[in-house]
Amino acid sequence: MLDQNPAWNEICVLARINLMLSFTPANPLGAQLFLPELIHIITLLVGIGPTLVRQTIYGLFINLLQSMASSKATDEMNATTLQQALDKAQLPVIMRCFGLVQLGSGLESLDEGTSKEESENSRLDRVETLAKFMGEILVAAAPSPGKSSSMSRVAVLMSDCANAWRARWMGLVVGTCFQHNPATQPQAFTILGYLASDEVDDDLVYQVLVAMSTTLSHLSDTDTVLLTSMLRCLSRIIPGLLPDSRYATSLFWLAFAVAEMGYIPLFGTALELMHTALKALDGDERVDRVMDHLLEFRHSMGEPARKIDQIAGISFEQEPSFGIIGILFKGFRHPSTRKAAIDVALELLRLTTHNTGPVPEDEAALIPKSSVAYFVALLPVLAGDVDELKNLFIAAGLEVKDESLMDLGTLSVLSVLSIP
Repeated sequence: MLDQNPAWNEICVLARINLMLSFTPANPLGAQLFLPELIHIITLLVGIGPTLVRQTIYGLFINLLQSMASSKATDEMNATTLQQALDKAQLPVIMRCFGLVQLGSGLESLDEGTSKEESENSRLDRVETLAKFMGEILVAAAPSPGKSSSMSRVAVLMSDCANAWRARWMGLVVGTCFQHNPATQPQAFTILGYLASDEVDDDLVYQVLVAMSTTLSHLSDTDTVLLTSMLRCLSRIIPGLLPDSRYATSLFWLAFAVAEMGYIPLFGTALELMHTALKALDGDERVDRVMDHLLEFRHSMGEPARKIDQIAGISFEQEPSFGIIGILFKGFRHPSTRKAAIDVALELLRLTTHNTGPVPEDEAALIPKSSVAYFVALLPVLAGDVDELKNLFIAAGLEVKDESLMDLGTLSVLSVLSIP
């Protein structure tokens, strides 16, 4: 944690100095010149340390907003959005991002009251929420000729100000991500996942994977937040991969390998990455049959993949779907991973049912053998909810009357399965 770092006292002092300097409504130039740096500082320090430091970072954030929202330069800014952002910044949902809660007339530290795993995940959630909010502020605060009737020379020169600020923020975040420092890297990777949302170069993914390799070599079961933030970052990056990217397939199997470890703090994040990768592959015009493509890649992984499978107690030699569902089924049994595991299994069921190629006429109305494992595993898990059951049969490509779903005893399940 950052508050255990030798530089923590100096960080606190510098943060207090910044707080005193940050409210300048008469001349917001300082806030504008250093907006990306201030945003970077705030998002890295948010919700960390004792109450006074949390109040300091929140105060710096409020002062920054007030300086821009009340400045005379707002004729070239989006004054309405800035004022709305200032109002939103005082809501409990944003205060919670800073680890604060309103008690009476003051702000006090938020009592997490949860396990270490849940506390770390909620901290990453708060950083991500704040990063998105900061992105909106950055756009609203940028001088633009489109927001000014006078089309001033300054506005023209700064028409790309928002892009320049975002690029600077991105540069600071990337620099923090790839310098080994577990106290700041989780926040940085979380923010990177938000910023790298479109046209992501494969080189960036490669750098994340190299950093992940280093993290895995020092992984401790008492501290997995850094690896969690990297997996989350990759989940956010996948939709923005360039059309010719080669990484969606390998990221699916990377996530599957993490899930094979069977470690609950990482299991849910791995499932999220698997689900995102499947959606990306389903929308890839270069891939005709997603599962065939995935399994072909799996075989090319060779001995390392087989070693992991052997440790996990599964096999891909006969019917691969049973190997995959054997790992996903662990997630069905834990409340924190149940929904994510079901979502991945439903997506796999849909992909294997609808992308199987030519089907024999006598099996046209049946669930193909490549989908049987997913369907059979999901059926008892979803049997208690009619809506979830309906989604299951839709994913399987079957039409079943609602009255049959109300009483599964009237439904001959084996008659819809293509079992060799």
